[in-house]
Amino acid sequence: MSLVKIDEKLLTWFVERWHRKSTLVLILFLTFMGLIYKFTNTDISELSLLEVIFILLILILIMLLWKIAIKLPKTPRNHFGICIAIYGDTAKQDKKIKTDFIKSLQTLLDSNNDIFKYSIIKLPKRISEKINSVDIAKKYMYLTKSHFIIYGHTRLRKINNQDTHLLNLDAVVTFKRAPKIITQHLDKEFGELFPRKLQIECNNDAFSFEFASEWISLVSRYIIGIALLISRNLDQAEKHFDYLINNPQIQNSNVPQLSKIRNRLPLRLGDIYWIRTLKHYTYWKNNHDMGEIDLMYNHLQKLRSACPKDYSGRLFYSIFEFLKHRDVDKAITELKKCKEIKDATWKYNLAFLYAYKGDLKRAKLIYKSAFKGVCDPNVVIQTEEFMEWLLEVEPDKIQMNYCLGLINWFDKGDYELAISYFEKFINSNTDNSFEEEKKLAKSYINTIKGEMVNKNV
Repeated sequence: MSLVKIDEKLLTWFVERWHRKSTLVLILFLTFMGLIYKFTNTDISELSLLEVIFILLILILIMLLWKIAIKLPKTPRNHFGICIAIYGDTAKQDKKIKTDFIKSLQTLLDSNNDIFKYSIIKLPKRISEKINSVDIAKKYMYLTKSHFIIYGHTRLRKINNQDTHLLNLDAVVTFKRAPKIITQHLDKEFGELFPRKLQIECNNDAFSFEFASEWISLVSRYIIGIALLISRNLDQAEKHFDYLINNPQIQNSNVPQLSKIRNRLPLRLGDIYWIRTLKHYTYWKNNHDMGEIDLMYNHLQKLRSACPKDYSGRLFYSIFEFLKHRDVDKAITELKKCKEIKDATWKYNLAFLYAYKGDLKRAKLIYKSAFKGVCDPNVVIQTEEFMEWLLEVEPDKIQMNYCLGLINWFDKGDYELAISYFEKFINSNTDNSFEEEKKLAKSYINTIKGEMVNKNV
């Protein structure tokens, strides 16, 4: 056997075992013996104090360097950590995975890194081999401060008389700011899109590895975009989704997982536009600055373009038409498109619009239907606040007091407040409009007082 082959075997042996504590002990022992031999020719008693200190410092330095060398890398601050723990069964396969697959994946993720700062962490084979479950994967995500991890292994097998790489991959995603239920949703979506099992023929493996790498990189970008969306990093999330929606591989691919991403991207962009629309509407509720409504409309247009039939888009558009133009008919037309929606929010809004027009009979019918429905409890509070604001800016809209009475009686069960609103409606100094409803309001007050007596309220 030649010296070159011996050196290669020795080097391979060392590379495979250098991380072990036994290897450290061996290195320390050999170093110690080498230094002893250098200084004293094996007679330890001849060592001077300075030589002892020097030897100790060298040994400590070796231990520190070994510790640093085996320490797991960590994701830098303000970066999105992607941990890759993929290995091959043999040294040759492991090298193939690193050069053709992992390197290609890293290049793809590093491209357009101006969109967001990625940090790619490649775990060595000795650690990758340990990761065979979600719990262990999460452990190394925590240790490396990564946000998701791709792990698995590849085997070489003959399929149809062709040497074939069998890739068994898995992935786990998490995001620290996301609630547990959202993180579970991310895991589920990632699982649907991620290519868990791949077969790549060896005679065309360079091209196939490149395709697989691109597939995984696109799925990764999509999941990162969702994580950014959840954390309200909307600008960066939008850049991710825009990058994907303009990617030829996404647009033209027949791969089911990439087709799913293509179909979901408008919805994810719609989520971003909805959050921005809601933000400016919330600002308007706080300060009633109509400039916020104009800003709201800018994002609302994008929402309606991305998701034309979006329910929240219809609600906001009806609000915009009322607040900006007082175009009640246009707002009503928009809300009538929500008839198939079970959520009752649109009914509260529609009843308000009919009441604003003075059609209290229809408004009452729609309110009763809304009271039987289900919606976010905050909707009722927001409806009351909106009507109170309207009475301040348009005090002649006395019918809002009638509506507030209905809401507090039938929906909230607040008898005293219901009576107060009905009395305001009855005592309003106006012409003979709403005479029938005023008579009803008087009878409602008597009925409510009777209920209060029966219930000892």
